[in-house]
Parts: sequence; C-alpha cells; structure tokens
Amino acid sequence: MVERNSCTEVKCSSSCCHDVWFYMIDNPNQYFQNVKIMPEKLNEKPLQVGVYFSVSGGQYKVIIIGDCPNLYKNECNIYSNRPPGCKKTNINSTSCREARERDSIKTCNDHTSHK
Repeated sequence: MVERNSCTEVKCSSSCCHDVWFYMIDNPNQYFQNVKIMPEKLNEKPLQVGVYFSVSGGQYKVIIIGDCPNLYKNECNIYSNRPPGCKKTNINSTSCREARERDSIKTCNDHTSHK
C-alpha cells in the first residue's frame, strides 16, 4: 500500500525540505546521492548547496543546504522511503511550524514560494 502524502494533498510549499538538519542512525547514502562529509573546520565561506553529514556517537547529523535533492516541484521523490528525520515532520508538527515560520508562510496550503 502506498503511503499518502498529506503534505502534497494540501499543496504544501515544502518549507521543511530545505536548509534543514536532523539526526539519523542509517547511513545518509541510502537516501541521498552525492552526500559530502561535513568539513571539520568550517571556513568563513558558507557551504555550497548539497547534503552533508558528520558522525558522532553512532549517529549521523545530516545537513541539507538549499532544497533537498529528492524534492521535485514541491513533491518528495522518495516519500514512502524518506529518512526518519523527515518522517517525524508531519503537517502542523513543531518542525513543520518552525520551517513555515522561517519562510514566513502562515499555513501549510499557502502557495507563497520560498524566500
């Protein structure tokens, strides 16, 4: 059975799918292509758009700079097999509200584009 994507159903603008970080136990290469190791020392120069990770205590800290590479026209290409950090972000969850607030979007179905 295919999992319903309630975010797409309400025409969500995918605020939680860009410029985000989360922890996971699984190797991020399972979910993302071209994952880069987070530099130990960040220069004054900001990171390029992409997916980065570091490992600490048996967990991966994943950082997505820019849009998630699995996002196409505000729809997740791997929705039914998305990372656990993404699965915990449900409509109107704290993570969802924080992402919308960051992008100045009032509701999940506000069609305002990203900043």
